[in-house]
Amino acid sequence: MRQETAPCPPRCLRVATVVNPNARGVDAALVRRLRAIVAPDALFVSGSLAEMAHVARWIVHRRFDVVLCGGGDGTFTRCVSEVRALTRAAPAFGVLRLGTGNALADTLAAPSPTAEGLSSTLRRAERSDSQREISLLRVGDRLAPFAGFGADALILQDFNRVRTRLARTPLRFLGQGVVGYVVALLARSLWRLLFQRRPYLTIRNTGAAAWRLDAAGRPVGRPIRRGAILYEGPAILAAASTIPHYGFGFRLFPHADPQRRRFQLRVLNGSVLATLARLPAFCRGELVDRRTFDFTCSAVTIEAREPTAFQIGGDEAGTRTGATLSVDGVRAIWCD
Repeated sequence: MRQETAPCPPRCLRVATVVNPNARGVDAALVRRLRAIVAPDALFVSGSLAEMAHVARWIVHRRFDVVLCGGGDGTFTRCVSEVRALTRAAPAFGVLRLGTGNALADTLAAPSPTAEGLSSTLRRAERSDSQREISLLRVGDRLAPFAGFGADALILQDFNRVRTRLARTPLRFLGQGVVGYVVALLARSLWRLLFQRRPYLTIRNTGAAAWRLDAAGRPVGRPIRRGAILYEGPAILAAASTIPHYGFGFRLFPHADPQRRRFQLRVLNGSVLATLARLPAFCRGELVDRRTFDFTCSAVTIEAREPTAFQIGGDEAGTRTGATLSVDGVRAIWCD
């Protein structure tokens, strides 16, 4: 008689937790909660690029299996970029729902940062069966879920300036979260978008065949070969993402699939005021008209005639006249 063998339980993995003390939601109370459930040698509090580089070296040296990043999409981007720069045999990465945008937390279904939510995420990270591949953008030596030229980067610049100016005043709450972005948009960004000349961009396919997408995300027309121009002209936004979300639950890239080795490229060349008038639909990913150009790609180069605001993973990246975006990937912890 054949004896049934019980399946082996998933191996318990070694998990490092990295939090950014400058991020929204990361305070002394949160760090105390983490210290109660995370081993002392597995908790890293990193608030600068230099500290993150040091933490990355420790993570690689100690051979952690998983890294949980808490502090928003920028913290994830910095951490995964630093670790991957040191080793190709990188650990898996997960996110804690902390920080401002939390686009990756939305995509990976990370729970709220309550004591129960933190413990649940940590337990899931310790299980090897919670891991799945997720595609990211490679922008030079950086890895990120999204990046873009134009309006999104300009608004981010203004948000950071408003937050800095209000940080030491009784009105500091006006520079935080969604409210901070609204204040930045009304006080600075809207006028810059209305009266500054739109950047003139040339976007070329440098990867496998690309496709134009219709409103439902279906390929239309003929494949666009490597070396061909996808778009040329003025634009208020040219951004790419491997995930549907863009922070605050907004689905600005409804046709992006993090489990495909592709990204969605979206170019907007409509009126600023018309776009704002339809902002709710835009945030749901429903704003598609003749001035919206969507593509699915594996690599592109974007060239701007003049230095243009650029962002990588929700972090300012200054002004640039060009960037190359391609697909890379890591293993990620999914909480759904």
